[in-house]
Amino acid sequence: MPSLEIEYHSHDSVTEVVARLQYCLESISRTFDEWESPRAEGPGLYFAVIADRGYGDYADPMGDYRWPTETCPTVYDEAALLDASWQVGMDADGAVVVGVDGHIEPQLVRFRNPAFVATEEIAYENWMGARHVSYPRVKSWASTRSGVSARATVSS
Repeated sequence: MPSLEIEYHSHDSVTEVVARLQYCLESISRTFDEWESPRAEGPGLYFAVIADRGYGDYADPMGDYRWPTETCPTVYDEAALLDASWQVGMDADGAVVVGVDGHIEPQLVRFRNPAFVATEEIAYENWMGARHVSYPRVKSWASTRSGVSARATVSS
């Protein structure tokens, strides 16, 4: 009997979602011209493509930081995705959760270290943004969590 399990990391629609996000991040990285400035406050974005919408077991809401789903509900409108990414990357903090179907969750989150279990209380300092406690920035889209199909960042 064939397995009903979907290998999201290699599924065609997920590959398209990842390609759209990667293009967006690369566009932002190329057009931001102050990377070398020691005082530059550049864009910071963290996208996680999630197969399991029950990610609350390993993520916490990032306060009032939100993705503008009213103007960019999915990754499929390139211009809207780029505009929203610039806005969120400059003004907000937290990971942007994208479903494997390309729909974007409104609440930005902070991913917990996989070593922590859901029952442990984690104290965050006020200065700690999502990039201080989330996965490190990497060139790979791979993730150690089974529900996370892909991830990527751009950060100042």
